[in-house]
Amino acid sequence: MPSLSTRFARVALSLCAALVLSLLSLPSAAQTLPSALNMVPADASVVILAPNLQLACAKIDQLYQRLNLAGSTPDILAQIKQTTGFNAGLNDQGSVLIVLDDLQPVLDGSSEPPVLLLLPVANYQAFLNNFPPAPGSTPAPGSAPGTTPDSAASDASNSSSAIRMPDGEIAYCRKLDSYALLSPSQELVDKYQPGPDSSAVFARRLGALATQYSHQADLQIFLNLERLGPQAIAMIDNQIASDPSLANPTSMNQVQARFGIMVIKTILRDASAASINLHLSDTGIGLTFCSQLKPNSPLAKRLTTGSSASSYFRYLPQGDYLLASAYSLKGIDFRGLLDDLSQDSLENNASWFAQAMQITLPLIEQAKGGAVVATLSPVAMANPSNPLVSLSVTESLDGQAYHKAWGEVLQKMQTLEIPLDPIPTSSPSSPAPTPATQPILHVKAVIKPNALQVAGRSVDHFIISPLLPENYTPSRQNLSAFTAQEGYMAVVGNYILTTNVPDPILLRRGLDNHQTGPGLAADAPIQAVRKLAVAPNASAEAYLNLRGLENILKMFLTMFGITDLSFPADLPPIAMSLELKDSAIAQRIFVPIQLLDFAGQTVQKFHDNQQKMIQQRQMQQSRPTPGTPGSPGNPGSAPANK
Repeated sequence: MPSLSTRFARVALSLCAALVLSLLSLPSAAQTLPSALNMVPADASVVILAPNLQLACAKIDQLYQRLNLAGSTPDILAQIKQTTGFNAGLNDQGSVLIVLDDLQPVLDGSSEPPVLLLLPVANYQAFLNNFPPAPGSTPAPGSAPGTTPDSAASDASNSSSAIRMPDGEIAYCRKLDSYALLSPSQELVDKYQPGPDSSAVFARRLGALATQYSHQADLQIFLNLERLGPQAIAMIDNQIASDPSLANPTSMNQVQARFGIMVIKTILRDASAASINLHLSDTGIGLTFCSQLKPNSPLAKRLTTGSSASSYFRYLPQGDYLLASAYSLKGIDFRGLLDDLSQDSLENNASWFAQAMQITLPLIEQAKGGAVVATLSPVAMANPSNPLVSLSVTESLDGQAYHKAWGEVLQKMQTLEIPLDPIPTSSPSSPAPTPATQPILHVKAVIKPNALQVAGRSVDHFIISPLLPENYTPSRQNLSAFTAQEGYMAVVGNYILTTNVPDPILLRRGLDNHQTGPGLAADAPIQAVRKLAVAPNASAEAYLNLRGLENILKMFLTMFGITDLSFPADLPPIAMSLELKDSAIAQRIFVPIQLLDFAGQTVQKFHDNQQKMIQQRQMQQSRPTPGTPGSPGNPGSAPANK
C-alpha cells in the first residue's frame, strides 16, 4: 500500500499533471517572475507553479477537443476538484504551487519527498469545511469545520488543522495569507516560512534568458541547482563507486555511459538554476528548458553567446524532407571543453576515447557552422539500421584546410583500438558460459580523391567501415550502423558538401542549390513556424516534417482500413531550437496548432474506422451459419417419426 507521502504527492501532482500537455510559445519582453513565488522559501529545491489554475485547465480542455481525446469537453478543473475534494472556497483563478523543500532524503533513498501544496483560496473556512476533521484531532482556534470565524481571528492562528482527505489519509492544513498550505507532515506545515523576496531571488538565480521565457507560462518548474547540484553529484559519485563498469570503463558501451554521466555532473556542478516552461496558445504548443551557468564556472567560460544559424538553410535544396537542421558554432570553446573532459579519470581508463576527441578536434575547430537535410530512405523498412539519406553543408574557415583535416582525421581514426563488451562463450565440454577475450573494434577508411565530376566539381568518394572479429555477431548490425558510412564530398570555396550515400544526384542538387539558393530558407512552412517559435539569434534550429513520413504512415494506417489519409501541402513542421546567450541555454520545441488539428482529424478517422470494423464484426457474428437450424436452406429439423 502506498505510504501517506506517496498518496499526498499524487494528489498534489494531479493538479499539474494534465498541464504538462501545455507548452511555451514566444516570450514577451517581461523580465520578472510571478509574484506567487514569494509564497515559497527562496532556497526551496523544486517549485512547480501554475500561475492561473482556471486558465490552464481551460486550455487543456481545448487541447482535448482539438486532438479528439474525449467525446466532449472533459472539464479538467471539475475533475480535479472531484478527485481531490477541493470544491468550496477555492480561488479558481489563483496560482497553485507545489514545493519540494529538500530532496536530500530522497537522493539518500531514506524517505519520500517532503511535499507541500499551496492552494489559492477565496474563503479559507469554506475550503476547510470540504474535509472532516481527523479523528482525535483538536481543531485550531477559529478553524473548526462548521464554524465561520472572521478573517482576523483565522489569520491570527498559526496552528494547523488535521483533516481527512477523500482517500482516507490524514493531511494538515494551515491558512497562509490567501493560500491554504497542505502537507502530510504537520511539522512541515507548522514550520513553513515563505519568501518574501523569493521571486527576485529566483530571477537572479535563473538569469535574464530563463526569466524571459517564464513570462505567462501555463506551467513552470523551477530547479534550484545551487542546492540540488551538490546533493545529486554526491549521489552519482556513490553510484559510480559501486559500479565497476562506471568506475573503470573500458568497453565502448561503458565509456558512452560514463561520458553521459560526466556531462550531467558538469551541468549540475556549473549551473545555478534550471526551469521548464510550458504554455498553450492559439498558435500551438511548446516547451522550453532553460539553464543558467554560474559566472566564471568552467562551463560558463566555454559557452558564451552564440549567433543565428538560420542563414545556413539557404544551402539546403528545397523539396520533401524529414528533418532539416542548421547550427552555428560561435560561442563554443571546443578545446576548452575537451580540456575539461580530460580532467576526468575517463582519459586514463579509456585512452581511445580521449584520443578520438583529440583526433577530431582540429576538424571541429575548422568549422564555423552548417546545415543538414535528411529524408527517409526508399529502403528504410528493409534497412532499419540506416534509414536516412542526408546531405550536409559545412562552412569552414578555409575549405582546402578543412578538406585536408578531414582526410587526416579519417586516417588517424584507423589507429584507434576500441574495446567492445566481451561475449560469453561456451562449448560442449564446457556448457557454462565463460568470459571471452575482449574483442576490439577497428575502423577502416578509404578515400578515393577526384572519383568523379559532378556539376563541374571534383568529388571524393569515401567509405568508412567497421572491422569486427568474425565471432562478434550479436551486435554486428548495430555497430555497423554506428560506424559504417559511404558517400561523396565536394569543396566549394569555404563550404564542404557531404552525402552519407554514394548518390551523385543528391550531391548535384546540393551543388546546384549552392549557386542559386535560396533553398529551404524560402520554405514557407519553416518561415511561418520560425516566426512563432524560434528566437532570431538561435544557435541551432531543427524542423521535423511529418510529411516526410507520409508513405510509412499511410502504409501503417492502411492496415487499419484508413485509405483516405491526405497530408496538406502546407502542413507546418515541428520546430526545435537552441539559444546560447550570456552563458545561459534555452532549448525549445514547438508544435504548430495546424499539426494538432491534423493529428486530431487522423485520430478521429482511426476511431471512426475502428467503430465501423467492430460493428461489421458484430453483424457477422449475429448472422446464423448456413446449415444450422433456422438458417437459410435449413428452416428447421424435420419432426421425428412416431
